[in-house]
Amino acid sequence: MPGYLKCDACKAIAFQMKDYLVKAESKRTAVKGKGAALSESEYVDTLEHCCSQKWEQYGLKEVHGFKRLSGPGLETADKMGMVMYGGPWPKRIFTVIKYSQWYKNCQLYSA
Repeated sequence: MPGYLKCDACKAIAFQMKDYLVKAESKRTAVKGKGAALSESEYVDTLEHCCSQKWEQYGLKEVHGFKRLSGPGLETADKMGMVMYGGPWPKRIFTVIKYSQWYKNCQLYSA
């Protein structure tokens, strides 16, 4: 992922994680009642499901002369312009996730 797109990628990832967690929590509340929290394993499963998605709803868009990622949760989604979906961008977003998970695990095990 090019450096100038990393902020957009992280925002997209955070948006998707929040969206997946909100949906999982609302399902849990519907089944178990108000105030029922997700278990740790449900959080892990939800986040793994989120991170393993295809990320195809994100693409590259030129906004005010700069290339930016565009898709759900990003401010560029509402800007006028053509979006180039597919190509290397979904894979690059997934690579950002894999790298951040690898880095977190390295910190966890080196402590």
